[in-house]
Amino acid sequence: MIKKLFIIITVLCSALTCCGKNSKLDSKISQLRNDIYAYDCKDFTLTALADTVEAPLSSDGAVGKLEKVITFKLKTKNPAQNTENCSIAFSLNKKNYSKDFEFKQIPTLLSCQVKVNELPKKSLEISLTVNGKASQITLKSVKCPSTKSYGDVLKMLSSEEDFAKRIEENAELRIRLINNGGYDYWYVGIIDKEKTVSYLVDGESLEIIAKKSD
Repeated sequence: MIKKLFIIITVLCSALTCCGKNSKLDSKISQLRNDIYAYDCKDFTLTALADTVEAPLSSDGAVGKLEKVITFKLKTKNPAQNTENCSIAFSLNKKNYSKDFEFKQIPTLLSCQVKVNELPKKSLEISLTVNGKASQITLKSVKCPSTKSYGDVLKMLSSEEDFAKRIEENAELRIRLINNGGYDYWYVGIIDKEKTVSYLVDGESLEIIAKKSD
């Protein structure tokens, strides 16, 4: 009985230690992109990047006020297609949002950013209006089921001597999910006032693919 009680106490202490460590790292995150949503058809591709991000975003090693934002990117497949009047509308947790797309230097790529109270889960139903014609579409998560969580990535990186040393100092973390060709990667940047150290991590194996210091 005493032996069993000792085992239970040991497990609980380990769990509490891990939770404390994760909370400490979470408090250093100034940007987290935990999912990406997309819709593709013959005329266009619509992508939604879901972020919890510092506003304004500043590379000073400290985490300021965080906001939830969704960045929509509309890429048309026909350069001749007229997209002068383009907007988006959707609802999350019974709150309605709408925004006009903004033109960038690339004629086939438009974007807009919407601040929201909460981020979508698994999918997002939206109304896309192009030149007065509205279409109801569903953007679905592109995140692979086998992709490890950002928490797993941080635990792995914490075993790296350079990462562990820098994270104990005045540094902030930017974490972004990247989907390329149906495969997931994690970008993790440690930022302070002097430099940024970036890691690219395989989303499934957690192998560090690249490391860069700016």
